This record gives sequence, C-alpha cells and structure tokens, in this order.
Amino acid sequence: MADAKILCFSDSHGRVLTMYDAVLAEKPDMIFHAGDSEDSFETLEELLRDKKLEIECHAVLGNCDKDNGRLPYMDLITLNGRRFLLIHSHQFPELRHNGDYREAVTLAEKNRADVLVFGHTHNQERRIIDRLLCINPGAAEWGHYAVIEVTEDGEISARLLRE
Repeated sequence: MADAKILCFSDSHGRVLTMYDAVLAEKPDMIFHAGDSEDSFETLEELLRDKKLEIECHAVLGNCDKDNGRLPYMDLITLNGRRFLLIHSHQFPELRHNGDYREAVTLAEKNRADVLVFGHTHNQERRIIDRLLCINPGAAEWGHYAVIEVTEDGEISARLLRE
C-alpha cells in the first residue's frame, strides 16, 4: 500500500458527529476505534457507507460496549510492514491507575507489534517504550483523536489532536 493515514478514536460513548467531523477533516485511509463506542462506531460505519466513503475500519470492544459477537477484544492489523495492536486496555488496571504500561507492552511484544493503540483512560498519550509506539487518542466524546501516518517504507509518525 502507498503512504497511509490512520484516524484513531476511543471512548466516543455514543457520540458520532465528532468522529464524523474528524473523518471529513482528516480524510483517512483507515479508521481504528479502541473501544467504548457504545454503538457509535457502528453508526459511523453506516454513515460512511451512506455517504459512499470507502474507508477500512477496525474496532475493538471496551468495558462499556455490549458484546454482540461482532467486535473482538483485540485486533492486530498489518499495514506497510508495520503491526498495530488495537485494544481498549481496561484489562490492565495498572495502566489506568498507575500509568504502568508493562502488561500492555508485554502483550504488544508477544504479538510483535510496532504500535499499540489503546483507550479507556480518556487521556491523550503518545510515548515510546522499548521501540513500541504507544498511542491513546483520548476521549472522542471530548473531541480528541490521533492521526498515525505510515509511509510506504514503513516509517511511522503520530499526532494527537483535538477538534
């Protein structure tokens, strides 16, 4: 694939329009949602289809989502030779309460991920731990999101944004 732009959301908690506005502004090739959409991700997908916007979408379940069997708790996506691990992170209480990334980083390493995209804390974060890029786009319900760009050669850059 050529250079690609990934628009990342989490914790939209039913708010669709903030995500849709970000899609129109950023024009991504792919969308990740790291859980707690409370059906807003599915609504966003329907809206994109209705508007004939063909964007590949990936999402995982969060602790506030109903498990209807459609979404996984974890997804591993490969793009331009880079591996992205998408989780909500509610299964790692130390991350939320103490900022301790060890368990999440271990999971990412086991899956040979280059980038960990997670949610749950509602706090925007961008940090590198042992060559693993960790991105929390923040709460989409508050207008937070992240953009990750991957060149055709696998170079990665990431920005945290607020609508």
